[in-house]
Amino acid sequence: MKPVYIVKWEDSETEAGWPGEEEMDKGLLFPLITSIGFLVKENKKGIVLAISWDAENKRGNPVIFIPRRAIVEKWELDID
Repeated sequence: MKPVYIVKWEDSETEAGWPGEEEMDKGLLFPLITSIGFLVKENKKGIVLAISWDAENKRGNPVIFIPRRAIVEKWELDID
C-alpha cells in the first residue's frame, strides 16, 4: 500500500475580467489548503497525491499535482 499523507499547501488563484488593484491585493492572500491522500510520486519539483488508489492496476483517482514550492508542511499518517 502507498503511504498516506496530509499536506498543507498554498494554492494559486485566478481572477476573470479586469480586476482593480484592490482585488489584486486580495489575490495575494493565497489560501492554505489541506489535502489528504496516497503519496503516489515525489521528486524535487513536487508530489502527486491520489484520493483513491488501485494497487493492482497502479492507478489513482482523483489525482492532484502539488508543486514542492507550494508545500508548507506534510506528514505521513500511521495507517496499518
